Amino acid sequence: MPLSPSRLNCRYLTIEDIKPFLECYDAHCEMEVQNVGKSVNGIDIPVIRFGNGSFKILCWSQMHGNESTTTKMILDICQEVYERKINLSDWTVILKEITLVIVPMLNPDGSKAYTRENANDVDLNRDAQGLTQPESLVLKGLFDKEKPNLCLNLHGQRSIYGIKETGMSAAISFLAPSPDLTKTITLARLEAMRLISGMNQLLQKQIPGQIGRYDDTFNENCVGDTFTSLGCPTILFEAGQLGLDYNRNNTRALLKEALFRLLRHIAGVESFNEYTSDDYIRIPQIEVLLNDLLINSVPFDEPIGVVNVKAHYKEVLKDNKICFIPELVEFGKDVTGITHQIIEAQDTRADDSTTNSVIITDSIEEYLLKNFSR
Repeated sequence: MPLSPSRLNCRYLTIEDIKPFLECYDAHCEMEVQNVGKSVNGIDIPVIRFGNGSFKILCWSQMHGNESTTTKMILDICQEVYERKINLSDWTVILKEITLVIVPMLNPDGSKAYTRENANDVDLNRDAQGLTQPESLVLKGLFDKEKPNLCLNLHGQRSIYGIKETGMSAAISFLAPSPDLTKTITLARLEAMRLISGMNQLLQKQIPGQIGRYDDTFNENCVGDTFTSLGCPTILFEAGQLGLDYNRNNTRALLKEALFRLLRHIAGVESFNEYTSDDYIRIPQIEVLLNDLLINSVPFDEPIGVVNVKAHYKEVLKDNKICFIPELVEFGKDVTGITHQIIEAQDTRADDSTTNSVIITDSIEEYLLKNFSR
């Protein structure tokens, strides 16, 4: 019985967690898994390859170790190829027309430590020019060797990002990176814009008003900007927050469907040709807009008194599990804002006698930690 990535539903994901899947894929006649280098701490960096088409796609996930949603999405795609239970005819065409080269976890050391940076405390997405880290050299080596027609740079974004025009969270964001300081729309960037526009139209039908566009300020040290400047269309995927699904499995499923539709287009099964750069530009740019929590009418001792409290969650690795620890953002009598979860203070205590008139003697930080950690 094949393993199912559905068991990987939490945010913490290491190379050891995905090894059983890689071993299954490597035994599959249509898929090949090889180690193409090592991390700072000597951990193998695997690459999954499948398909026999002339159009080559290079994609990588967990460049930032604490961004695991797209890694699970990639495993979901691989599992469909492995099992071939659904969309059989589509996959037959896709595997004939496309070759996928996938780095499921570029930063295994950061993934183990649940840090953005690698073991040398370097952000790999700021090392495209310096190439000072072994993981950066692995990715650039694959790019030079494979000469891809398209690159997919897979990431995750914080729950605080939203769409000002709709007042909603940015569940998914995209970017067609700039190739230079003047943000020139080259042929490579134009193609990335068109492909993003096609995926956006699909996703808008399912999560309207929750698709955003990342800031396109050029940074030559970012991998996407560098690959775009070298003439390769590159798309940044950002998995964001959808409702209270902090494990982001709903976002994961939507991203998988969007990627599958992208592959269908490239393989000629369906067409994104009607979409233009104007469609891309109309996707609203994301902003820091949301809070994780707004607790109304919390009664503290004077001089604080009854106030509303806003908090963001901080992700903390503890006992091989990610804990979401609330951190104070703002408090005051008139504090409000767009928030993932709004709670009335009396709902936070089990005692039936508790009302808004009860004095809470905790500090605000202690109150948040005691009642809202998850």
